[in-house]
Amino acid sequence: MEEKKEPEIATSAEALFSVGRLLINGPTDGFLNMAIDESLLLSCQRGEEPSLFPTIRFYQWSTPTLSLGYAQRSSQAVDRHYCREAGIKVVRRLTGGRAVLHHKEVTYSVVAHTDNPPFCGSISDTYLLLSQAIMGAYTSLGIAAEMAGKEEGHSLSISPMTRSPCFYSPSRHEIVYQGKKLVGSAQKRQKGSLLQHGSILLDFDPQLLLLATCQQPGMRLPERVTSIKEILQREVSPDGLIEKLAASFRKTLKLKLSPGELTDREREVAQRLCEEKYSQDAWNYLR
Repeated sequence: MEEKKEPEIATSAEALFSVGRLLINGPTDGFLNMAIDESLLLSCQRGEEPSLFPTIRFYQWSTPTLSLGYAQRSSQAVDRHYCREAGIKVVRRLTGGRAVLHHKEVTYSVVAHTDNPPFCGSISDTYLLLSQAIMGAYTSLGIAAEMAGKEEGHSLSISPMTRSPCFYSPSRHEIVYQGKKLVGSAQKRQKGSLLQHGSILLDFDPQLLLLATCQQPGMRLPERVTSIKEILQREVSPDGLIEKLAASFRKTLKLKLSPGELTDREREVAQRLCEEKYSQDAWNYLR
């Protein structure tokens, strides 16, 4: 009699994959961008459609926009007159940290349950994981990026209320190239869910950032910040970068990312948040 074999346990990498949603948005108003990120976080917290999370979103900005960290003092971080005259919008993020000028970049956001792999670790663990995913895209572009360590970056638990912008110094596990910062990220955890989003620079205009944030022209931002264009000495399109990012996120996070859209409720909540919160001075200049 032929010996009965026990069923084999799947050991392939494919068996380790979970399902996630991929959202790709073109250039969008800065107020609505922040409203969508918060709407996704609220949707995750409600837990009504668990199959939609984690959600990985890549997006752009239709106009230059200065985003402030949640607890940052706008009076010390924004030159309101210059921003108004230059057509730069100002919006306060739900996440902490310091000012970021969103212009020639791709922004990523990740919304997930904190009790589900691979996002069930600490804040630092999540930063490390997502930095690894972003670094995979840099590697595919031929950029030998590195991660800031303890000796280079300040602790992720610190939210410095200084006037200097976010890209002036890296946090631990943020991405640098030859000591210059490439990506700025921030994270919020709330009710069993997390939102992490960050700015991935295609190009960088240090003078525009300095003028928008009340900084002295003598600040040495060019020595602290770099971009994909500066490193490669050529343009990389937002769509080209997003393609590489999506592939690396799939591989690193072991996710089957299915292209999707906002649900009707997420869209409605985002529009309400945009109108009642993110486009209002009462929110953007509350400090």
